[in-house]
Amino acid sequence: MESLILTLVLAVVIFLAVLQRATRRTGTSPTLATIRVSDPAIARRALIDHADAFSNRPPTPFPVPIVTGRRRRRSDSITTVPYGPHWRALRSNLTAEILHPSRLSLIAPLQEKAVESLVADLLLAVAGGDDVIVRDSLHAAVFTLVARLCFGDGVDAADVSEMQRVKKEFFVAIEDAKVFAGCGSRMAKLVHWRRRRRFMDSRRRQAELFLDPSHCGKEAKLLRERRPREPPPVPVVVRDVLAEDAAPAVGRGTTMTTTTTLAAGTVRVNFILGDIGRDSKAWTDPDEFRPERFLAGNEADGVGPVPGRKEIRMMPFGAGRRTCPGAGFGMLHVKKFLAALVRA
Repeated sequence: MESLILTLVLAVVIFLAVLQRATRRTGTSPTLATIRVSDPAIARRALIDHADAFSNRPPTPFPVPIVTGRRRRRSDSITTVPYGPHWRALRSNLTAEILHPSRLSLIAPLQEKAVESLVADLLLAVAGGDDVIVRDSLHAAVFTLVARLCFGDGVDAADVSEMQRVKKEFFVAIEDAKVFAGCGSRMAKLVHWRRRRRFMDSRRRQAELFLDPSHCGKEAKLLRERRPREPPPVPVVVRDVLAEDAAPAVGRGTTMTTTTTLAAGTVRVNFILGDIGRDSKAWTDPDEFRPERFLAGNEADGVGPVPGRKEIRMMPFGAGRRTCPGAGFGMLHVKKFLAALVRA
């Protein structure tokens, strides 16, 4: 019995010694300093004047690779690839094919179904006397629309519910991974393996669900091409419904002032979209809901959802080189859903 206990103690001591040596050798990954930008002028200087320095997304929160080998490049997307030829090719393919205006006109039937579902859902909630949370209903309508756009109109409510559940698991796994993002690589592999396994299980369930061949053409109805309808006579009110979200970027080395230099790869910059869109120097009573400010002749005349090079007054879809390529796609939904809610 004593020999067994001695053997166990010796094994634990050896394990701790090896672990300490491995951690000392690999070191720890430095934590990126975070800068929050809420001033539109600074945002314009960073994203437009110094576009080369702020054109990359932050590194993955996972301390160990999730996809390895030849599959790793196939898993890249425009949100993860560093700025360069590969990123430009991915974005060009997305904007020239999937999100081209000529293709957006094909989604009118799916859009009409989503609008009908949204209005019916809200009317049902009102009739039941429950608190009506419009944001949740809008999210469900848009998610259903995008799911059917990707996989065909054979996607039913049960499929959408399962997709939302898997998506939630995916983001929970990412948040769990951030806890150990600053650990050394050896320590990360020892401590993080259970969360990595859970993330991989979530990825596998996504593949089984999202890549079901029965939703990818066999039962999908062909959408007949329609001429895009005229936009409804409703002013753009995106600025007034912005969430206080943050668009992250990583500084690659630039001087913003004469006294501050951002070292390459060591700074995470968050652009606070809600604060930028409510700057009191750019808007009169920025916290007031005044959609008429976007009408011709008023203070927001000519201000669009994607800022130009001279001025940033709001940036709901980002700014600079990594502006969201789905801005037109999103605005199409905003106008359609808003007009339906006003009529309802």
